[in-house]
Amino acid sequence: MPLPLMGYTHVQVPIEQEALWKVHTANLLREVLNCPGSSALRIPLSIFSNLLAEVGERAAQLNDPKLNDLMMRLTIYAVADPELPDYDQRLVEQTIALGRAK
Repeated sequence: MPLPLMGYTHVQVPIEQEALWKVHTANLLREVLNCPGSSALRIPLSIFSNLLAEVGERAAQLNDPKLNDLMMRLTIYAVADPELPDYDQRLVEQTIALGRAK
């Protein structure tokens, strides 16, 4: 049995019983930075993180169901991040279901 990676989570969303993958992006980036010899990645990953935050802001403005689904599954939106106080599992599931239906 392979060891689970901290940045990845398998989430079952009840849409035609299709399994979906969810990545906790912030944890994944932290995990990469904590690897030995990754100090050269600190600045590029910081820039990447900031760009993803901008993408999340723009996605929220566009309010496209498919894009919202992806943002939730990447935990770009605060409501999708179980480590933040704004986390709302029900809203995450509803948003993903809406994006998968289109």
